Amino acid sequence: MPKTLLKLAFFDEFATMPLDSVTFSVPKENKTYTLTQGKSFIEDLPKGIVEARISKKGFVTQDYKVDFSKRDTINDNIVMQYDDFILDVPQDSLFATKNRKSFSFQVRRNAGFKIDRPDWVRVDTSGSSKFSIKIVVTILPNNTQETRQGEIVFTKGGSRRIIPVTQFRKNSVQTAYAKVNDVVSVELEMADEFIGFPRVERLDEYCLAQVTYQNVEGKQIDFSNGCVSTLRPNLYKIYLNNKGGVDTVDFQVTLYDKKIDLNVYREQMSDISALGSSTHLYYLDKERKNLGVIDRETFTIVKRINLPVTPKKMVYNAFNKSYYVLSNDEYLRVLDMQRNEIVETILIPTDPVNDHPQSPYNIPDRLHFNQDGLGFMVTVGDNISGNGYRVVKSQENNKMEVLVEFPFSNTWDSGVLPNKKDFYFNDAYENAHYTWSASTGKSTKEFGRYRILNYKNWAINDDNRLIDYYTKADLGARLSVYPIFLDKNTERFYGWSSSNQQYFLTQLDAKGNVIARIPGYQNDMLLSDDGKYIYIYDAGNADLYQMSTEVFNGRRKIAVK
Repeated sequence: MPKTLLKLAFFDEFATMPLDSVTFSVPKENKTYTLTQGKSFIEDLPKGIVEARISKKGFVTQDYKVDFSKRDTINDNIVMQYDDFILDVPQDSLFATKNRKSFSFQVRRNAGFKIDRPDWVRVDTSGSSKFSIKIVVTILPNNTQETRQGEIVFTKGGSRRIIPVTQFRKNSVQTAYAKVNDVVSVELEMADEFIGFPRVERLDEYCLAQVTYQNVEGKQIDFSNGCVSTLRPNLYKIYLNNKGGVDTVDFQVTLYDKKIDLNVYREQMSDISALGSSTHLYYLDKERKNLGVIDRETFTIVKRINLPVTPKKMVYNAFNKSYYVLSNDEYLRVLDMQRNEIVETILIPTDPVNDHPQSPYNIPDRLHFNQDGLGFMVTVGDNISGNGYRVVKSQENNKMEVLVEFPFSNTWDSGVLPNKKDFYFNDAYENAHYTWSASTGKSTKEFGRYRILNYKNWAINDDNRLIDYYTKADLGARLSVYPIFLDKNTERFYGWSSSNQQYFLTQLDAKGNVIARIPGYQNDMLLSDDGKYIYIYDAGNADLYQMSTEVFNGRRKIAVK
């Protein structure tokens, strides 16, 4: 690539005295050179036309233009005229941040003069005397997205005094990456270079963790901070220096993607679930007897369905695509989600063998459907301990039958076995569980209590170990989280763990190893069926949050706000 070379010789206007030095500046390139008799050349000026300015105290400042478009080397003689205009300005250049800034200086003069300035600069010369003048330069706030450059030009005849003015735009974060674990590590690339060492301040009155710097250079600021907030923005203020002074930039790292503030609606959520949907979430507002519907994409409440009773739980039956309402009376109800109304009310039969006549077990408590549409229902009585059991045959218009096989049993939890046909429930008071066969109608009592994960034959035993339910073989993982949610696509577990009185939202692999964890308060949570999102409900503040599970996957790009 060809290089340019400009050689200059300087003389006074009588061409009798070579000048010892001059200042050669190229405003568009923001470059200034001092040329002397010993070094009167400049290398590597841009190809094409270069517009410059030559100045020396006591001589008239003159514009200079040179064209490198057709050749690479130029020699030239410059004649400088003596200047009778005296205006001593003590600062060669003025610099300001984006904020309003004023400069004041007293100078001597020998004549009046004209002032030219950019429209974002004010010059006040009202404090004048015969041979001196007080000049106050005020630079107005820069609300544009660009750094502004201009000149204040004092003119008397052919003589000029020029003060370049640079006002920086507000610096900003161009790109940001964050990695969250026990600490949050942030990598920022700023829009403009800074000078000196920046300072990052955490804006949280409850957070005293120190900010530690990893890399600070040019436009890059990498730091970490041990005070991680899961459900609040992690707020920072960055103090940066440029030639104009101190600039500040506000920045935040938000771990959640979206939020619904239920205080606006004066609602309290419970039993948040997907009910078989990949596009919506559902919740109960028991006080108002409502079923709320949330659109996952927009993360907004799109509908509320008023129910005739206080809902205790909602259950979806994939076999007949129906929604069942469990309440505190002796009926099971079917809800038409499109018509927003109850379309069937089913009386729960009493058990003629085991039920007490005045307090039968005919209030629905739990309901699970297998792949064939058969439902296994655990019931309770009014002011009586223990449980009853019923089957719901959705293949036969929701016909209900009493199961008399489990007299005086107490249920801790229940569900469908890995074969997706038979059912189980864990005993509340002893280390045992019961199974019930949908094909034979027979029940068995077996040792141990388990939570079935409905993936492969996986189950969790009372010691939180992952086992094969049918062989009882230990699969080599102890899961240190609660509750336990499994992403079946990646075989990763999610839940809350604790250490030294601190809770963590934690991700485990299938061997029980901690992949990542984020400090936070233990709240109700739900994992989406596709494993992409965690939904966290902060009941104390009545807020529902959507958080991408990508937050656990190491360094990721985050939105700049």
